[in-house]
Amino acid sequence: MVSRAAIGLLVAVLGTFLLIGRARAADPVTLEIHPASVAVCPGRTTRAQVIARNPTDAVLTNARLSWTRDASPSVTSDPTIDGAFELGPHSEAAWLLSLRQDEATLVPGLVHLQLEYTAANTARVAVAQLDVAQQDQEALAELVQLEIHTALQHLDDGGSGVIHLVLRNVSAAPLRVDGVSTRAPSFVELRDDGAWPVTLAAGDSYTVSYALQGADTVRPGKHELLFEAQVEATVHGCLHKGHLVAAHELEAGVYGESAILTALGIPSILLLPGFLMLLTASLLWKLGLRPPKAAPASEFPLAAKDALFWAVAIGLSLGAAATLGTDLREGYGLGTIQWLWGRSVCIGAAGYLLVVAIMAGVVWARTRWLAQRQWSSRAMSPIAILRKLHARGEGPIKPYTDDGKLVVLAADEEGAWVCAPIEVEWKNDTEEKTQIRDRIEEVAEDPSGSCEDLARLLEEGERIGAVTVRHPKTSVRRLQPSALGPNPRPRPIIREWLPQ
Repeated sequence: MVSRAAIGLLVAVLGTFLLIGRARAADPVTLEIHPASVAVCPGRTTRAQVIARNPTDAVLTNARLSWTRDASPSVTSDPTIDGAFELGPHSEAAWLLSLRQDEATLVPGLVHLQLEYTAANTARVAVAQLDVAQQDQEALAELVQLEIHTALQHLDDGGSGVIHLVLRNVSAAPLRVDGVSTRAPSFVELRDDGAWPVTLAAGDSYTVSYALQGADTVRPGKHELLFEAQVEATVHGCLHKGHLVAAHELEAGVYGESAILTALGIPSILLLPGFLMLLTASLLWKLGLRPPKAAPASEFPLAAKDALFWAVAIGLSLGAAATLGTDLREGYGLGTIQWLWGRSVCIGAAGYLLVVAIMAGVVWARTRWLAQRQWSSRAMSPIAILRKLHARGEGPIKPYTDDGKLVVLAADEEGAWVCAPIEVEWKNDTEEKTQIRDRIEEVAEDPSGSCEDLARLLEEGERIGAVTVRHPKTSVRRLQPSALGPNPRPRPIIREWLPQ
């Protein structure tokens, strides 16, 4: 006999199979999207298919398809959704969705689709999601290459050269180059023979030649030339648009500058003005144009190897940079060097000659000053004697020898300079003559009086006939100290003339 447990187990298994079959018969409608993920790029329409399947034996009524979206592309369907429809047993319906991104910036996300329907008087919903992603953008450098071909590495002022730019399409699709813009230093002029725009087939290339012309003034050093191409390419239905840049390093210089600086042994053109000024002065020194009292065989005081020479040269160069009216940092050329050379030589020569002239003038003035202060054995007029005393800072009261016949002009341990006193003869027949006499006597007897005032009064008195200066022994001579006597007495250097 079959046990009760076995019978119970059989009943349970049969019940399970019946429930599974009923569940399969009652499976809901499904939504399928092919493909489940799409990539969108701006300006392109992307499509996906939506299929609604009814696996049941029932008729689905009041079916409606709708969607919401998180992504930015707009969504339309074909056929258009304009109302409810019915879906028969074991049947399906399909729609073609079109997604289009018109804006430049794409926002990826999801499109949520839902199918609302009624089955066995029960409202139900089937859902599905379409993933919207951004089309992978291939780098423009992987589509087109910019190649620079040239032997030009150095450009002098006024020089020229050629650079060839090759644009090569390395993609499998055609592309368009709208143009190439260039960026170069202000002293470089670029002219190209390109005709834009240019369409390049897959694997094709296009060469543009650029003629370079340097200006008369350049900024020496390394500079970069930039070539920027505007490229448009459509790959896998997506438009790629952007710029590609190629660079070429170019060193600018001045024709002959390196040879000039090397020959002169100076490191920079900034030191050229001061160096040339000192070099010109040294040349004039060797030609014999030297300051007074310089030894004929002496060397120029500043040698090119001395630190003092370069200290002076740097100072002169800095001064020249501020006064010559040219800023070498803004650029220069061979013409600038020629102008700078001529200016520096002229300024150096003029400055040196001016210094020599000033030194000569100083020596002459000192010699004259010393001559005015020193006495010599020669005939001198009374007025000249008074003016020399004034130049020596001495007054009209001078010592006399003990016999009263000689005036001691200057004395030292080795001897003395003496002369006869200045004798005057008065004429007091008018009031004016009397006044001039009084003034002469007043100045002559004043210990703090001025010999220059006394000389001027004597000249004025002689002019109006008030006084006659008599000086029969006008020679200044040298005496030994013993000839002066023991106690010379100070008296006015002029005295009234008494006929012998």
